[in-house]
Amino acid sequence: MGAEKERQPWAYLGCGHVCGYHHWKGSKSEDDQNRTCPTCRQTGPYVKLELGQQRAYCLGSDPPTHAFIPCGHVSSYATVRYWALMKMPFSINDWAVQCPFCLTPLSATQCYIKLIYS
Repeated sequence: MGAEKERQPWAYLGCGHVCGYHHWKGSKSEDDQNRTCPTCRQTGPYVKLELGQQRAYCLGSDPPTHAFIPCGHVSSYATVRYWALMKMPFSINDWAVQCPFCLTPLSATQCYIKLIYS
């Protein structure tokens, strides 16, 4: 495993707990898309967190405290709340809520989560 991957923050998007990358020896069916958080035991996607680099899409100057689900782009609460309500063209005849940084369609049940650094 590379040094960059070891230092990159990852998060469990089911609960918001942030940690470094690790190989979790849970059930054999677990992968990065379905892992059990070792802190609270909630199951959900496990993704690498990335800062949204395009300042034009960010609202305000608050610190990044929330992440979009399922892509893991991190931004402020004001930014994720705004983009979670903004539908954009997704295909020829469809509109969807998408991450403004990568255009990944956001989860239909929960578009973003507050990150918990512990």
